Amino acid sequence: MKLSVIAKLRDGKDKQIIADALQISLSSVTRVLLTEPGLQLAWHQTRKERKRIETRQHWLALLARYAASGVKIVRSLNPAAYVWLYRNDKAWLLQHVPTALPQKNNDSPRLRWDLRDELLHRQIKQAVLKLREANVGLRKIRL
Repeated sequence: MKLSVIAKLRDGKDKQIIADALQISLSSVTRVLLTEPGLQLAWHQTRKERKRIETRQHWLALLARYAASGVKIVRSLNPAAYVWLYRNDKAWLLQHVPTALPQKNNDSPRLRWDLRDELLHRQIKQAVLKLREANVGLRKIRL
């Protein structure tokens, strides 16, 4: 029984699943995990590697589907995956982020309010002149 527990723990299985499968207590599985030399380290490494593979696959699936939306949108679809990769597999994550979306052109000239105001003033003057010509002899045009 102990060898079976050790084999399942080396495989990275969850402690509760092992306990349920072998019909033993969770504390028995934990005791084996803590007392067998090197087993706890191997168990943690196996579980972390499995989590890394699963999270990478999920991130790549999101990229395949939503990469054109930009990293902010992809990150918001599964923030836990992004954070886990950022904390535990940053070098890989930085190689697998979507390319930045094009930014607005900040080199374009700003809106020139003084020119717009001048244009509007001329258009109002022209409209008033047309109204005066159309209403010859009538009342004065007021704002």
